[in-house]
Amino acid sequence: MKNVLNPNIPSAELSRLMTTAAGRLRDYNLKLLTPQILLRVFLEDKESAAFKLLQQLAQQRGFNLKELEGRVEMMARHAPGRDAQFMFTDDFGKDIPLAEETLVVLDEAFGIAQAREELNAGSGHALAAMCQQSVTTYAALNRLGITPAAVIALLGEVTAEGAAIIHDWVQEARDGRALPIFSREKLLQELFSLLALSNGRNVILVGPEGAGRRSLAHSLAQLLAEGKTNLNLRSLVQMNEAALLENPLAAIRAGMRRASGGILFVPDIDRFFADRLRAKFPEQVNRELHKALLEPETVILGTATPAAYDLLSRERLIRQNSQRLDVPPASREETVQILKLHKGRLESEYDLEVSDEALTMAANLASQYIQTIVLPASAVQLADRACALVRAVNIEQTANLPQAQPNRRLDQEDVMAAASQM
Repeated sequence: MKNVLNPNIPSAELSRLMTTAAGRLRDYNLKLLTPQILLRVFLEDKESAAFKLLQQLAQQRGFNLKELEGRVEMMARHAPGRDAQFMFTDDFGKDIPLAEETLVVLDEAFGIAQAREELNAGSGHALAAMCQQSVTTYAALNRLGITPAAVIALLGEVTAEGAAIIHDWVQEARDGRALPIFSREKLLQELFSLLALSNGRNVILVGPEGAGRRSLAHSLAQLLAEGKTNLNLRSLVQMNEAALLENPLAAIRAGMRRASGGILFVPDIDRFFADRLRAKFPEQVNRELHKALLEPETVILGTATPAAYDLLSRERLIRQNSQRLDVPPASREETVQILKLHKGRLESEYDLEVSDEALTMAANLASQYIQTIVLPASAVQLADRACALVRAVNIEQTANLPQAQPNRRLDQEDVMAAASQM
């Protein structure tokens, strides 16, 4: 009688990927789930943690992922494996026989996860195990510099589900992945002057929700990427909010590592200074950020609302080690220019033509009637709502919305109809 793999060993992500690999066995004329076919699936699934790690290593070590994919494809077809007398129950409840080497990979992966105080083995842990000498995927991976140590060093930078724990906006801008941003030049110049200070150059952007504090940080990242400042800052990093909820200590440590020599952007920085009754994160996580405010290697760029900053400024650490920069709401004129940068996105996402007049109307109406959030975010929100309304009319020919015409075009009347609904 064959044994069955403990279902608590693979994470939900790894179980999903193993289920996908099991579904490919017939294509490869295989009877056993081998590490080679599992690695082939890792290379195909661009959302997996393993793929994200391979992508980072390819950039660091200069190898071509497509060439690795071809090599693994060949290996998968010529490595039938030996029966481990162990079964994996896939996501459909079907028992899949495992190859001996796959069992070794899963055992090693689980050991790596436990050493990191993690509950399950994910695809990243499995990738690290595939680099071990005891597995025949070792040679193909190691010749490219994909070693257990290299993979484990990067494990802290992806979540269990494969999302990046951090985003480096400077690197994304260099790679051409940055969204177009409207630069508020006066605010940028003020920010530059604060970041150029020799001491206490941490900055907290203080403004109401929707005023564009995050956009100001994006503008700074764009200029750093283009080398248009004299600031010696190599990165502008933000932690993934989902990762902060999943494993806040791992997220903040990954952020600190990547932001060293650059900037760590921390939205709602007051979350890391709450008292015990209101604490969002464990005390150890808060201390990591507090220490960073005292160290010169990393600049902390935080955000806070005016009310939150009033409480935050009672902290001596904040008063003595940071500067305040007020970010007021955008003017109507600035908001119109910002909306024009969103025009392409709106037309693409909603399959509409968007008139400039409609964008001007959105800025005017939002400034007058939307009180819960300020410009420019209120106008962007209204423009999205108006586009969704017109798309609904076009798709459903909705009879009870006479203000919006089914003409695949966003005009002033459509914006007024959306504003009245809001």
